[in-house]
Amino acid sequence: MSDSDADLQEDPGYIIYQKAIISANLNSTIFLAMIMGMYFIVFLGTMHIYFSRKKEHNKAVMGTIIALFLLVLAQVSINWYFVNHAIVEAGDTRFSIFVESTTVPPAMQIGTMFCQYLGYILADGLMVWRCYQMCGRLWLRVSPTLILFVGEIALCITSITMNNTNIDDHSDAHTRLVNKVTGSLSALVAATSVFATVTITYCIVTATSQDKYARKRYMRIADIVLQSSAVYSLSAVGLAVLALVPSESVDIIAGFSGYFYLSALTSIFTGFAPTLMVARVALLSMNHQTHQNFPARRLHQTPPRSTLSQLLKPHIVWEVNLLVRGTS
Repeated sequence: MSDSDADLQEDPGYIIYQKAIISANLNSTIFLAMIMGMYFIVFLGTMHIYFSRKKEHNKAVMGTIIALFLLVLAQVSINWYFVNHAIVEAGDTRFSIFVESTTVPPAMQIGTMFCQYLGYILADGLMVWRCYQMCGRLWLRVSPTLILFVGEIALCITSITMNNTNIDDHSDAHTRLVNKVTGSLSALVAATSVFATVTITYCIVTATSQDKYARKRYMRIADIVLQSSAVYSLSAVGLAVLALVPSESVDIIAGFSGYFYLSALTSIFTGFAPTLMVARVALLSMNHQTHQNFPARRLHQTPPRSTLSQLLKPHIVWEVNLLVRGTS
């Protein structure tokens, strides 16, 4: 080690930077583990609610929920192993811990990205599918959300390809390009979730325009969907901002710290948000035993209208039943 490198390591400003990065990496991992514990409890509760009802659980929804949990668990495990290696196995000094904390092995990076991006696709794909059903199975109605979803898939593939084929390229130009792709992907993830939520809410409002009781009931479901989507979308927006804003405009310590925590939140809520939504809607159904027959009867008694709601009503009953009980 040269004298200049040794002097740099002991520079007060550089020491503050090292401590900040190590602290953010370690504490965000602990934070990630805590939220994962909450997610695990919600996941078990959701499984119990669905599988305790014979012939009333939807295989597609449950398969997606289980796959999301396994993907999030894989991300948490990889992150935990990485931090343990950086601090315990390679942590001879503060500087060595810092170097290991900022140097992610290519295989580990690709594995984490694959799990995270596949989680994006599954979570948003489930929302797009629900929008399709809610909109009377008309592709034109769901086309804005579908276009965003297709763009999301394309950027997922692009991001993984760029990181896999240009591992040794550490130039500023390549870093800026990667940040633009990553930021655009996070923005599309948030946009897809928001558009899907708005579409579902619009369908509910339109189809229950003449039935105040049905609107009140279904708006509670829309509120659950909105709340579950909000945290997931906001964390994705935060990642997009950090990636797209020029590095010279952001404090480097704050930027890295924010990235560690927002990445942890986004990774967890990719699976946590849809699982919590399914559990809350199922619990709402358990408190209203007449849900299966009442909405269909009320909507059937509503005078027909030559508007979009006339097409949507039967699909709203089907979709809400899917969210709450599933189909055999």
